[in-house]
Amino acid sequence: MKLFKKAEISLLSFSLLAMPVTIHAEGETTTDSPVTISSPAIKKIELVGMNISKITYEKNQEADGYEIMRKNGNGQWKTIGTMGTNAQTYAYDGNIKKGTYEYAIKAYKKDGDNKIYSNVEEHVYKKTYKNVTKNLLKRAEYHVHISDMGVD
Repeated sequence: MKLFKKAEISLLSFSLLAMPVTIHAEGETTTDSPVTISSPAIKKIELVGMNISKITYEKNQEADGYEIMRKNGNGQWKTIGTMGTNAQTYAYDGNIKKGTYEYAIKAYKKDGDNKIYSNVEEHVYKKTYKNVTKNLLKRAEYHVHISDMGVD
């Protein structure tokens, strides 16, 4: 009993991102759709404490989780946190100095034992911190004056 009349397969090139191909008994081929996922956009980033930034982002219904990414200038993207499926905010408690930083959310979807990641460059949010300590001290001073007046 023959399953294939004749099969010739040659590999012209190889890529880690190659699309999977299914070979059928009659020699016809079809391309399976790869699993893809899009990055959620960051809505806002606000300084909420000394060296603490609150990052709020859109939820991606297809995501199994998120990696929060950050880079400074021409540096490399670094993962600063991971969040689960239902999260939409992340508090980054790190070293925030004067300067401009780029933030992005990388969504992922599980595909068996693998994770399929979104493109980190899809939605990039730039945040400039001017004088972190001075701005926070002004906020603290404002809250002290209000409480001194007996306002609850």
